[in-house]
Formats: sequence, structure tokens, C-alpha cells
Amino acid sequence: MAKTRSTKRPLYRVHSGVHMLIKWERELKDKTGRTLDEWCSVLKKQCKGGDRAARSTFLKDEHGIGSNSASWLADRSLGDLHPWDSTEEGYLARCPELVDTQFAGGKAHLRPVGDALLDLCRACGADVGISPCETIIPAYRNHVFAQVAAPNRKFVRFSLALKGEKFTKRLVDTGGTAKKDRLTHRVDIATLDEIDDTVKKALMRAYAADA
Repeated sequence: MAKTRSTKRPLYRVHSGVHMLIKWERELKDKTGRTLDEWCSVLKKQCKGGDRAARSTFLKDEHGIGSNSASWLADRSLGDLHPWDSTEEGYLARCPELVDTQFAGGKAHLRPVGDALLDLCRACGADVGISPCETIIPAYRNHVFAQVAAPNRKFVRFSLALKGEKFTKRLVDTGGTAKKDRLTHRVDIATLDEIDDTVKKALMRAYAADA
């Protein structure tokens, strides 16, 4: 009997930051005259013992490298890798670890809440992608419309992009409106019972607004 291809939906989607750094590395030689490995070699020879700040300053002052590229090159030369500094496959392989770490130790009891919220995000539509970072877990459609985080041991913070909606006792201001961030409202959730219709309907509104 012929095997059928699995149509199981992946749990995670490659973060846009991964694509950005892949593009940056690919274009580095054309823009700066050296490849990533060549720049790392220069830094190791000319900035022996130099920390991140010293190496970044050297690149900016001596070679005219932009701030973001200088910081990334300094990190790479020191062997410090951001989760996004990877291939697509490498990032996806790290995603479970990135989520596990955020709910480790004293936050382990919050993991069911975090998982339930992420499942609700995925259930909004087939076009939703979950792209974990080190301290937050954003959900994307065209843009980020929801975000899960565990800032402490007491609750999971669920943030939503609800620009223009009023704040309530439950859905409070993230400060995003004043800072012109996408995520404007948040609700802190300690137990599964607190994921009620208010939360679910607000999530669906955030998803629909990003059509």
C-alpha cells in the first residue's frame, strides 16, 4: 500500500529575523568586501581580548560598518549566537528548546496555560505561524497579532494587537499605543480557567484585524 504524505501542520514557523540574517550574511561580502568568516578572522587578530562593545566600535570607527552589522559581527567573532543566527532548519530545531526554557524551573506550572494559548492562536487559521524568541513567543499572520510570555512565576502574559479598541479591567494597556507598537492590549492569565470567552473573542478580533 502506497504511503500518503503527512499533512500534519508544523508547530513552528521560521521567524522573519532568520530570513533577515541569512540575507545579511549572503550580501555581506558585496557590501563590505569581506565574508562573515573573514571579518571574524580580522576581529580575532586585531581585537584580541576585546569584548563585544570594543569589537563593535572598532568595526564602526575603522571600517565604517553600520551599528547592527557591527554588533552581529562582534557577537559572531566571540562565538555568541542569537537564536536567529542559524539556517532555517537550525532555527526550527531550536524552537522546542526556546519554548521549554521559558517555562522551566519555577515557571513549569504555567506551561499548560502557555500551551493552551498557543494552541488557540494556531486554531485561528491555517495561515498562523508561531515563531519563538528567547523570552517571548509571538504568533504571526501577516504581522504579529498575539504574543505569549512568562515574565514571572505568577502568570502568563498574553498580549494582543487590538489597535483602536478600548481598554478594560481585563484587557489592559501594554503601553504599545503610546510607543506605536503593534501589541496594545494584554491579559495576565494564571490558570486554564481564566482562558475564557473574553480572551478567545479578543484573540479572534486580533487575528481578523491582521487580514
